Amino acid sequence: MRRSGRNSLLALGDRYRIYILFVAVFGFMSLFAPRFFNVFNFTTILNAIAMNATVAIGFTVVMICGQLDLSIGTVITFAGVLTLGLQPALGFAGAIAVAIVAGGLVGALNGILVAKAKINSFIVTLGTMTILQGAIYQFSGGNSISVTTPEAFALSDFLSNSLLPLVTPRILVSLVLVAIMELYLRRTRTGRNFYLLGGNKN
Repeated sequence: MRRSGRNSLLALGDRYRIYILFVAVFGFMSLFAPRFFNVFNFTTILNAIAMNATVAIGFTVVMICGQLDLSIGTVITFAGVLTLGLQPALGFAGAIAVAIVAGGLVGALNGILVAKAKINSFIVTLGTMTILQGAIYQFSGGNSISVTTPEAFALSDFLSNSLLPLVTPRILVSLVLVAIMELYLRRTRTGRNFYLLGGNKN
């Protein structure tokens, strides 16, 4: 009985290890890092990880399906460069729309090559990453792209303004997207099929 209880405790620890690690790191930083435990610092941290959380939504689906995407960081950079480069001509709304469509097309191309052409996702996304790096260089001319319009600063300020303690629009958007994807994966037939595909492609 004692051995069974110990095994159950180990299994529970293994299942929730990421949360246990989070609590341990949070406790350590709160005790020993000066000025760590305050609302401003927590809001700054959440703002910093909001984009990573949004990107993790798509990457989670890819991993659930048993695949890998090496191009995800380059796609983000590509979308950002498109947005900043096209903003003077199209405005932020148009530039963001073009960037989203471009990123979607890259993802669709990766998916077609993996699913239809039967090429390993590691190879496909490695090639995509290399191609996009070249496209970024050509588009930017090898230089950085800066945006100094009042609209750019207004948008940045809006996304960083606190609506509630620990909540900014940037964080709120990420939380909403994560919640929607969680419901989609667990409560819809298509979402559950991703798990089936990752467990058994046949």
